[in-house]
Amino acid sequence: MPLPFFKEQFGGDFSSYAGAIYPWDPRTMLVDSFPIPQDWTHVIGWDHGTRDINPSAIMLGSYSPNGTLYWWGEVYEGNKSVRDYWRKAHLILGSKSARFVSTDPSANQVRIELMQLGVPSTFPKEKHIDARIIRTTQMMLDGKWKILKGRCPNLEREVNSWEWDEKNPGKPRPGQACHALDATGYAVLIPAIGEIALQDPLAPEGETVETQRFWKPLRKKFMDQEAENERSELEAVVDFNPFAEIVVVEDFDPGI
Repeated sequence: MPLPFFKEQFGGDFSSYAGAIYPWDPRTMLVDSFPIPQDWTHVIGWDHGTRDINPSAIMLGSYSPNGTLYWWGEVYEGNKSVRDYWRKAHLILGSKSARFVSTDPSANQVRIELMQLGVPSTFPKEKHIDARIIRTTQMMLDGKWKILKGRCPNLEREVNSWEWDEKNPGKPRPGQACHALDATGYAVLIPAIGEIALQDPLAPEGETVETQRFWKPLRKKFMDQEAENERSELEAVVDFNPFAEIVVVEDFDPGI
């Protein structure tokens, strides 16, 4: 978890819950738009609303091979059926295939209707809002959470304005729009997210992610063994000093 949260929870330190919740910096986290590669890992976060004042937010993002999550598409409106929302999201997704769709843990009906459309979905095991805040904050601090310019205006607006409630420390101020942030929070907490096969630098070019996942442990074992062999050879070279002074002992008596 981010250091301020850790110090407060386990060290008894005080963390300030005033001002912006997220360490959002548009100078580094808002990046120029670019074509998202087909072979990246695409995810969707879904926060379902019921009407215009409580819209649904469906956020589309993709993990790059180095684990950076780029948000590049959104559906943000109310008064639509799950089928209509999915059509809009699918239109934005295009020929890409979403590997994971994550919803609000309480949105059982949404998951049922998505399944009827042939769209499997999941939900975070950690249901509390703190988990979404902690995970997103850490990704931002690590430089792994970014938005493509002009692609997610509502997400930009929410992340830039979401604030703590100074009268209730540790809680967001009530009445703020956070639908897009909730959707992205569900996505970053996808249960299987740790199993995403990011590009293995040891894998041959063009190898599928499934094959990479299969061979990765064995490749790592070989690399670790090779590194150990190199260390042993280096130690042997260091131990041997060709410039050491040679001492000749005259009249050496091995019986002494």
